Amino acid sequence: MNLTPQELCDLMVEIAAKRFGNRFFRRELMEATEREVRQRALWTPEDDLDSKSADPKSLGLATIDYAFSSLAKHGRIVKIRRGEWRLPVVDE
Repeated sequence: MNLTPQELCDLMVEIAAKRFGNRFFRRELMEATEREVRQRALWTPEDDLDSKSADPKSLGLATIDYAFSSLAKHGRIVKIRRGEWRLPVVDE
C-alpha cells in the first residue's frame, strides 16, 4: 500500500467522518477504506495477496484492520459495542 501507517489512519478517520457520521461498523469502515485506497491508485498488487490470517483477508485489508486497531488504541475511534464504533466527541 502506498500510504504510511499515519496516512492510512488519517484517511480512515476522514472516511468515517464523511461517509458514516458518528457511528459505523468496523467492517464497513475497513471496506470503504479499501475502496478509497483503490480509487486513489494507492493499492498495490501485493495488497491483493492472502494475509494467511485466521480471518481470510488480503494483505491490504489486514493492513487496514491493523490501522483500525491503532486508531482504537490511540483514542481516535471509540468502541460502542462489539463491532460498532464512533469518532470521539471533540470539545470546542
